[in-house]
Amino acid sequence: MKKIPEDKMVLVSKLLFVLLGLTEGCCIVNPVIFAFILGFTEEQAEKIGDFFFLYGFVISTILFVTIYLWSCYYSYLYERKEEKEVKIKVKPYKVKGVYSSFDEIYKRIYNELIKKKYKETFINITSGVSAYIFEHTFLDSRRYYVLINTKKFSKTYLYLISDALEEYDKNLRSVTQAYTTSLFVVPNENPSLINYVNTLVGQGFKDYNCQGVYILNDKKLYIPKNINDINKFQYNSLRKELIKRLSSDEDNEKY
Repeated sequence: MKKIPEDKMVLVSKLLFVLLGLTEGCCIVNPVIFAFILGFTEEQAEKIGDFFFLYGFVISTILFVTIYLWSCYYSYLYERKEEKEVKIKVKPYKVKGVYSSFDEIYKRIYNELIKKKYKETFINITSGVSAYIFEHTFLDSRRYYVLINTKKFSKTYLYLISDALEEYDKNLRSVTQAYTTSLFVVPNENPSLINYVNTLVGQGFKDYNCQGVYILNDKKLYIPKNINDINKFQYNSLRKELIKRLSSDEDNEKY
């Protein structure tokens, strides 16, 4: 026998609540009329009325409590299922790169973005972590390309980079849309890095972003996947642009 999904069981229990409420309402308000509607004789209807007056409340209460507990149980299972799905790790986009040093990556990105009128700013984030911020503002839109050089990946650096960008942004005129591509360049992978790239990322309201990690020793680019289809077009555009700059032409066609 095929198992009924938890979400459908919750729906069934709610439907039973409604039916029980309607039935109980009809029976308690006027059980005799209800019995006549079902085609019972007057004598039978009076006996049914007495029965409901005497035992209807107890029976309906038992049914109510049973259905309520049943609903709570399947609601709990459904919520746990949703929580579990949110926590599920999703494999990132993994692309073979062509660069084996930070200087090579920096040179490629610098040459491309400077031609497109991007402005470059160097920021020393913390000991052993430096960032190159490339920024270009056009009309009511701003694009950031952040290249981070570090010996070891740590999620803490994400918050430091975010704070640095926020501080940098204060000196610029306000815009309604922002596109940010962040690329960490590290020699090797570590547990923190693997956990990060296997976690879904989200998009803000008119604040689009794509984050990648490039591992020099393996020549691999990891890009966490988007959490849903919201702003999917903008995310995909940034992702393809990042892959194009770091991978071979063959891999560009795949993604």
